[in-house]
Amino acid sequence: MINLFLRTMKNKNEFNLLFYKNLNTLLSNNFSYDALLALENFFFKKKLKSIRDINQPLLYVGGYARSRSTFLVNELYKTNIFNSLTYAQMPFVNAPIFSTKISKFLYSKKKIERSHNDGINIDLNSPESFEEIIWFKNFLKEFHKTNSINLRLLDYPLDLITELRMLQKKLHYIYGEKNYLCKSNYFYLRYNFYKLNNINFYYLVTIRDPIQQSISLTNQHINFSKYGKNNYTIGKYLNLVGKYEFGQSRKPVLLNNERLNKISLKYLINNDNINYYLSQWLIIYSFISSLKNDQNVKVIDLEISKSIDVLRSLNYINPSSLDLLLLSIESNKKIYNKSDYNSVNIDKNLLDEASETYSNLIRT
Repeated sequence: MINLFLRTMKNKNEFNLLFYKNLNTLLSNNFSYDALLALENFFFKKKLKSIRDINQPLLYVGGYARSRSTFLVNELYKTNIFNSLTYAQMPFVNAPIFSTKISKFLYSKKKIERSHNDGINIDLNSPESFEEIIWFKNFLKEFHKTNSINLRLLDYPLDLITELRMLQKKLHYIYGEKNYLCKSNYFYLRYNFYKLNNINFYYLVTIRDPIQQSISLTNQHINFSKYGKNNYTIGKYLNLVGKYEFGQSRKPVLLNNERLNKISLKYLINNDNINYYLSQWLIIYSFISSLKNDQNVKVIDLEISKSIDVLRSLNYINPSSLDLLLLSIESNKKIYNKSDYNSVNIDKNLLDEASETYSNLIRT
């Protein structure tokens, strides 16, 4: 998103410059969001009432960061049976109709590599985890003041259901009545909320080998920490969309395992990034393992052919689109050199525990 703001605006005219100059204010100003939302709801009230609800399950994709969830969401989106929040709706995602119109004048359609420097190119039509803005900005305002992501933050108000359903109707208005797709690396924390409120969903949990994922997280932490030092807007953006996994504002996830919580905090304080992320990986995926018995929860490692077969359970993807999706995933597998791990000082007890958890999760 930051790349689109800072590198791809069409013309540096007076309006563009005014927008970017005041970007930090816009990102943190509740009045801006509320005013635009009220206007959109007023002008499109009758049209939105006529849009029927889609009966197919909402599809949420994500695990811990750096599990290739962005790649999978983009591939699913290419099947053209989903709608999703895209960069065209930023920064006012709760008013996506107006934002889509405004974005035409602010950004170009040129594809660029995203800030992660991982070979994934994005443009205005690329889906991302922008639903997080609604959760974090409107309903979890105290979250930004906490030092960790923990279970005490999960008391969600019922008003959230109404807001999310309205958001989905607006996307149906923009893109047609397709199924809802959302990238969410925090959905495991909302699973019970969706179940208790009888919301129909599929949850595709993305996962990678724990050491591969921990090394990737460490590299991105270094990457975004450098960004944050040079550009204040980077930090504001990461906070806005709830990206606390890496960068200067990173926060540990501390769930229901006190032993692992203490280990993770120890490595965080000591700035031992590999073992910190390995412990975080274990905390999160151990928690997710308790959800695996739900038939609507599927775990997938995009580097393992047998694991990819879980996508066939999404029976509302037509066979031809599914075949193309599987072919694309197969052709975009990553090759990792495990000899690179030899120079890393890894906590063997953590690694053994993580390896066992990983094997149990991807076992079919």
